[in-house]
Amino acid sequence: DFSIFCSVIGEGSQSVEQMITKYLPKLKHSITNFKELCDKNGETCEVWALGYIQGEGDSYVNAYEDYASRVMHYMNEAINHVMITTKQAALPYIYIYQQAATQYVAPQNGYKVAQNQWLLSKSVPNVVCFTPMYIFDYIDTVHLTSLDYWFLGEYIGRAIHHTQFANQGKFRPTEPEQIIWTDNYIDIVYHAPKYPIRFT
Repeated sequence: DFSIFCSVIGEGSQSVEQMITKYLPKLKHSITNFKELCDKNGETCEVWALGYIQGEGDSYVNAYEDYASRVMHYMNEAINHVMITTKQAALPYIYIYQQAATQYVAPQNGYKVAQNQWLLSKSVPNVVCFTPMYIFDYIDTVHLTSLDYWFLGEYIGRAIHHTQFANQGKFRPTEPEQIIWTDNYIDIVYHAPKYPIRFT
């Protein structure tokens, strides 16, 4: 049996800096409260997954060079608090989505954010980019339909199960599944639950 702890700490249209200054203390407080509750009930407390669901807050900021380092600063602060508080052995995984800015919001800047999110998953062992947001339907240029918010939750659940429970390695829906390279053409096969794929 597992205790399931879900805590949503944040607000729409926030930059990474705002997430760090406004919401990181609240996230730490929630983790501490969870540990105290587990101790009170005689249960083991471990935090296996953290979701970084930022939205589009940095799509309107031009400072992308250090976007990945700022995100990792925020997440490492949270992870350090988890490790100290729970005294668990394994690092939590971090699950992020690839911003919808690749198609919907601020294309002149958002491409760089989306690329950085994908590169984080490529380069950091415990970061998983669990879905590209362009696969979902929107009621406007920013917000998903109610059904697609449901699907977003299913995607992160699928990614956690694949990565941490089934132990099949990182869930990699934003990466090529197969590349055939010849003298005349390159044929790339993607995991694409919805067409068309947008390339930038």
